[in-house]
Amino acid sequence: MLWDTLLDDRFTDREIEAISAHELGHVARDHLWKGIGWFALFALPCAWVLAVATDRRGGLQRPSVVPFAVLVVVALQLALLPATNLVSRRYEAEADWISLEATRDPVASASLFRKFATEALDEPEEPAWVHVVLATHPDLVDRVAMARAWAALR
Repeated sequence: MLWDTLLDDRFTDREIEAISAHELGHVARDHLWKGIGWFALFALPCAWVLAVATDRRGGLQRPSVVPFAVLVVVALQLALLPATNLVSRRYEAEADWISLEATRDPVASASLFRKFATEALDEPEEPAWVHVVLATHPDLVDRVAMARAWAALR
């Protein structure tokens, strides 16, 4: 996603190119469609679990069962969060690499990630449990390391 704050002079043109290439990397690798596929893969089993759980209480036709159904949906989402975030982090890392390949500018990418820590108040490195359960992107430290690794390969 590109936001208007990206263009308010906090970021250089080279950094904007890096983030634009990152976002276009998502398009090039069909990450949106793959995400829809992952959703479909999990949606049917989750719908089955919801149906079984609510049927035991009389089914969703009973208004008193609706709060329980919401609880089941929230529990399923929480249970799947580590798996869905793992997929998301993989796609984000892939888009980072595509950005490096397209721009051939690891300095701008590394600078962009460092600025995310100060401008967006992102944690450079999260605690392990936060990373596993909540993080949709690789740690900023890992993203800077990827830029350095890309540069070392060239």
